[in-house]
Amino acid sequence: MTKRKLWQLLWRHYRTLLLTAGGVLLLVGIKEGYSIAHNPSRYVAQNVSSFALMEATHLRMETVVAIIVSLVLGVALFLSDNFTNFNQYLFSLPVARKQIYRRKIGLLIGMLVSAYMLAEAVFGLIAWRVLAKQQVRIDWLTTLYEELGILAVMLVF
Repeated sequence: MTKRKLWQLLWRHYRTLLLTAGGVLLLVGIKEGYSIAHNPSRYVAQNVSSFALMEATHLRMETVVAIIVSLVLGVALFLSDNFTNFNQYLFSLPVARKQIYRRKIGLLIGMLVSAYMLAEAVFGLIAWRVLAKQQVRIDWLTTLYEELGILAVMLVF
């Protein structure tokens, strides 16, 4: 069995779970973007001309949801096989277990990173559109560093 066939088999089996997690992250990013539109004072202090897209507590709802989704998705991806007996099928294939594990981890990390980055892009776009009207400049470099740190924590979970 080729690597591509194994990837396709795993994708077909897990796509509902992975796409649901990606959709949740995207919806939370949209919700966070519109929350800054309704209440920009949570993100921008008075008389500030430049800021990073983080709350004063450095803990947004999107961060909490992303960590929870990554933890739940990781557990569900590996434990659901026991309940559906999909693991017996996988282990009967002429593929090393290490390769199966690596493909599963690749799917997990790929979906989490792409969904989180898409959610952050949507959030940043909505926030930029709202805050540009208020003549507030976003410090994108600091925001990027914050998001990379959150992404690293999310991947650890």
